[in-house]
Amino acid sequence: MALHTQNKKDTINMKTKMLLIITLFAACIIPSISQAEKAEGVKEKPTAEQVFKKLDKDNNGTLSLQEFKASMEKKTKKAKKAKAEDSEEE
Repeated sequence: MALHTQNKKDTINMKTKMLLIITLFAACIIPSISQAEKAEGVKEKPTAEQVFKKLDKDNNGTLSLQEFKASMEKKTKKAKKAKAEDSEEE
């Protein structure tokens, strides 16, 4: 019976060690992936405040219907252009 209990403890210790190794590996590799993306020029998503400031053309702190429509038209044109470029590559 003591041998069976010892095997269970060894199994638990092995699982704990493996979990620790995986956690340490992830803790080391995830920041390096993030740094690699930044080095490759991957843009970070802008905050809501940054987006709002970009859309608020007259800087009055509100987003008018005209400012909203202008931004949507710009996004639509940009999306159509990207789609056209993608279809040309195929």
